[in-house]
Amino acid sequence: MTASHPIHDPIHDPIHATPHPREISMQTLLAATRRRQRALSARLMTRLGGPRDRGDVPGWVLITLMTAGIVTVLWAFAGPKLLELFDQAVSNVRGPNG
Repeated sequence: MTASHPIHDPIHDPIHATPHPREISMQTLLAATRRRQRALSARLMTRLGGPRDRGDVPGWVLITLMTAGIVTVLWAFAGPKLLELFDQAVSNVRGPNG
C-alpha cells in the first residue's frame, strides 16, 4: 500500500461514507412503522366515529317523540283497564298471617 492510494475508511471519512445496511433498514422500518401507526389511528378514529361524528340528533329526537306518542295512545286506550287490574291486584294482597 502506498501513501498516494489510502484505504477508504468510511468511519473516518464521513463525506464519502455510505450508510450501513442496518441503518437503511432501520430507517425503512421506522418509516413503515409510522405509516402503519397513522393508518391504524385513522381506522380506529373511523370505527369510533372520529372527531367529525356529531351523532344523529334528529333521529334520536324522532325516536323519543314516537315513543312518547305510543305511550300516550296506549295509555288512552288501556288506562282504565290497567287501573282496574292494579286495583284487583292490590285488593288480593294478603298479609303474612292472612
